[in-house]
Amino acid sequence: MSFNVKIEYTDDEHDCDTCGGSYAYSCLLTATDNAGRIVFSHGGKAVASCFGNREYTDTECFKAFIEWLGHSVEDPCASYDDASGGFSAAKAVPEGEEE
Repeated sequence: MSFNVKIEYTDDEHDCDTCGGSYAYSCLLTATDNAGRIVFSHGGKAVASCFGNREYTDTECFKAFIEWLGHSVEDPCASYDDASGGFSAAKAVPEGEEE
């Protein structure tokens, strides 16, 4: 079965006198069958706000689509935490080597 895949990117800005400005960037991946029916959709429109933005990365969308197709995805950056600026899981270092 073949699919028509559409990838859309949106961005949004929000300016608040109290909180300041915020910016959101997002991806929406939609797949339709040959009859034009939506068979898969992941992601959404970017929404910037004072209390947390709504954003979807293209990596999240592609990963979800590939997994929906029945394949596994190994993503070494999946454990990256933007807030702390590092990986949430400890990096394995082979014995006898320094990090």
